[in-house]
Amino acid sequence: MPTRIFFYRDGVSEGQFSTVLLSELRAIQKACKSLRPDFEPAITYVVVQKRHHIRFRPPDPGMKNVEPGTVVDKGITHPRDFDFYLCSHEGIQVQKSSQFDGVEVYLKLLLFVDRIIHMYTLHSGCQ
Repeated sequence: MPTRIFFYRDGVSEGQFSTVLLSELRAIQKACKSLRPDFEPAITYVVVQKRHHIRFRPPDPGMKNVEPGTVVDKGITHPRDFDFYLCSHEGIQVQKSSQFDGVEVYLKLLLFVDRIIHMYTLHSGCQ
């Protein structure tokens, strides 16, 4: 059995964070207990929001967009919650970064999340 579960969630509005987190976290924990009563893995729950109005300007006026992999985690983020903006791909026209709100998320997961976004973007584009 795994010692950790990484749960990646899309499509949750900011007003629904608490409700969705509590209900889905309980459901995951219940499912774990149904497999084995003593099965209590660490659960990392990440919410990504792609529909927001934040735009980033590159430091060099000659560049159209910020570099892929750009992370903003200060200044415009929530003062207490762990959230950040990640620009995970090359911009085609106007580039949008995704906003992440993570519970029990550590900075070492940034590279992993970046890879997930690339896979998600690739998969979404194929539909």
